[in-house]
Amino acid sequence: MNLSKPIKRESVVNTVLNRIKEALMKGEIKPGDKLPTEVEFSNKLNVSRTSIREAMQTLKALGVIDVRQGDGTYVVDEVNSNCINPLIFSLLAKSGSSKELVELRFLMEVGYTKLAIKIMNEEDLWAIKNAFEKHNEAVENGENDLGRYEMSFHYEILKATKNPFVIEIGQTVLKLFEASIRRTSKKNPEVAIKHHRGILEAIKKKDSKQAEIAIKQSFEIWGEHITD
Repeated sequence: MNLSKPIKRESVVNTVLNRIKEALMKGEIKPGDKLPTEVEFSNKLNVSRTSIREAMQTLKALGVIDVRQGDGTYVVDEVNSNCINPLIFSLLAKSGSSKELVELRFLMEVGYTKLAIKIMNEEDLWAIKNAFEKHNEAVENGENDLGRYEMSFHYEILKATKNPFVIEIGQTVLKLFEASIRRTSKKNPEVAIKHHRGILEAIKKKDSKQAEIAIKQSFEIWGEHITD
């Protein structure tokens, strides 16, 4: 498997996936074969072990690899279609830059937030506010798993669109970036709350333009954590 070319701006997860796919197609590795260790991947791809670990966690969640405690990481013998969201797999297989990934999420988030503002009712607004308040409370209490509260906030905005297609695609895109969202939320909890408060206030005022500005501001921090 050709792992000697260092990664520059390309998504680490995307790169690792493509290297594995290429090796599988060439017969260099086969289902059930053991993959290089985190250290080996890190040295050969010239990225941090944290980035490699995040990539492996994503691939594990997709059902592509099997991490065996004390033994190593293996390509699964057979991929269970129920474990992989086809859209996520397709997105991971694309050769896109970090900038393009950020643009994807930004366009999605601005779009579904504006749609939610347009058609939400009081019950939807309460659910969004409640998700924010739970996130804020978790930050004040010093909880560790802040990412799930941040994801919940975005999911409630998505639900408020009442559009099953938007909800499905929006959740898929959020899932794609879940690891980086969780990392940013943990590293900058107060900043995440500040930005979410700005988004919430815009939603409460039904101000689509202000919502877009607030989302853009939140991306200035999150976007820095797409790559290591």
